[in-house]
Amino acid sequence: MNEWIMTVDENDSVTGYGEKIEVHRNAVRHRAFSVFILNIYDGKILVQKRAGVKYHSGGLWSNSCCSHQRRGESLSEAVLRGVRHELGLNILLQDKSPDTDLPGDVVCGQLHEAGVFSYFKQFPDLAENEIDHVFYILVDEADIKVEADPDECDEVKWISVNGLRDWLESSPESFTAWFSKAFELLQADLGRTRE
Repeated sequence: MNEWIMTVDENDSVTGYGEKIEVHRNAVRHRAFSVFILNIYDGKILVQKRAGVKYHSGGLWSNSCCSHQRRGESLSEAVLRGVRHELGLNILLQDKSPDTDLPGDVVCGQLHEAGVFSYFKQFPDLAENEIDHVFYILVDEADIKVEADPDECDEVKWISVNGLRDWLESSPESFTAWFSKAFELLQADLGRTRE
């Protein structure tokens, strides 16, 4: 099935839509998002190892989820769709726990945008030319059961911010091209919220 994603100019204004693989083959600038899922109690981050079968960056570690905004979606809708597709997490966004019981597969979460950055990375047969919106979702780790799509990721694990920072510094080649900048924006936003 073709996936039509949003193309944008250098100011992140929508210029149209293109089929995902063609957009990447032709290095067309497009809108993407990177999501970090954090445990609200200890700040640990859920990271994923991209599936080896991915069209690029297979076998590399990255943020919890990343994808593209599609035609007819708001950015927050795209984020929730991506998390549901890649990790099997059905997240209900709200500021506090609900007063009523939720279905067993629904998890409460709080969505925050940490920032936006642009990057370009050439691969052998295609390129990433993205304006990437970085989000994080605060959840209670005890409430979630990750059921990752094997076409999207090979492995997931929880890690502390400090542990992730040390791992990235000692082994940057183990991570996707966009991860370092996305993680930097996440840390900056978390630092601002603690001030």
